[in-house]
Amino acid sequence: MTPIISIVRSLLESPEDASVLAVLGNRSPEHVMFADEWHELERAHADRLSVVHVFSRHVASHPNAEATTPVSGRLSAAVIEQALLSSGVEVGTATQWYLSGPSAVVEAGIEVAGRADAGPGCVHQEIFHVADASEAAQEPANG
Repeated sequence: MTPIISIVRSLLESPEDASVLAVLGNRSPEHVMFADEWHELERAHADRLSVVHVFSRHVASHPNAEATTPVSGRLSAAVIEQALLSSGVEVGTATQWYLSGPSAVVEAGIEVAGRADAGPGCVHQEIFHVADASEAAQEPANG
């Protein structure tokens, strides 16, 4: 997530007047990395930055669940498309796509970008590995 927030910050600080839509997938509001920074960026650039939070776990008890999560579930192509539609942003106008996450999420984003006619060189990606439960159990403990 760190590279994405840095990229977004750079785009918003650039003289090119770029608009940014960020779709952030997390388990719950409490799991949003850099939540305060995202909120501050949204406040400072309300005319140019839209953030759509997608939570994979039920968050009805969270006070802002309705306002911040029009879409929920794991980030699949269908969920990403729902999040984009809920934002009200015209997806076909996107000139660059920046994708970061586990391979399945990035592949879903590539699929959505392809449907939106993203041109060659317009989809940028960073894939990170997420250990599954069996791998995590085999890792030696530090200490």
